[in-house]
Amino acid sequence: MRGLTIIYVEDQDAILAEISALLGRTIEADEVEEIIRTAALQAEQYALAGQRLVRTLLDASGAQRRQIWEGSPGFARYMGEDMPGRITRLAIARRFRRLVRVLSNRTVIIRMRSQSTDRESTPALNRGGPFSHRTFQILPKYFERKPARQARTILHEYCHNWMFDARERDADGNTIRNADGEIDRVYGRAECEALALSDPARARRNPDNITFFSIDAFNG
Repeated sequence: MRGLTIIYVEDQDAILAEISALLGRTIEADEVEEIIRTAALQAEQYALAGQRLVRTLLDASGAQRRQIWEGSPGFARYMGEDMPGRITRLAIARRFRRLVRVLSNRTVIIRMRSQSTDRESTPALNRGGPFSHRTFQILPKYFERKPARQARTILHEYCHNWMFDARERDADGNTIRNADGEIDRVYGRAECEALALSDPARARRNPDNITFFSIDAFNG
């Protein structure tokens, strides 16, 4: 990570007071920055581990490649039991390249905002759009999470990529959206594993699938 920029899109003192109330203690801006920096550095390590595993797959020969897909803890579990063709494997590698580029080679940009009434339990939010892979919002609820979950949240948010998200389409060619009109997503390990079985192509684009794949690669 080259650097960290935190932008308070609303009143900084009010946001810090909101975080302090949730934690039951006073928190200052420098501590907020250190918490986010530590989590972002861990998220970077997760992403690098995922990228290394994907590279191992691409560098392997035919028979060995299939053994890696079926034997590694993440490929079959989060991307589908059957190894996809070369074009799809290269697409997976490109997505990891973009993810690592943001977390390793650029300044991480975080926008801090207050906890909105319509998202009372949301710790972070990616609004989408062409810059969805470059920045996202962190809300006060984020700071109630344990460090490992904070790192996972940052990794997940940077797994959003508007170019890929727009390809989430149903059988009629319409972008898949939930009841709120947002691009539909699957969250949680069990749900991601089920998605990999039922719809591998969608699983390979789902942010939480990529997140858990990377964490499992890091943990070996």
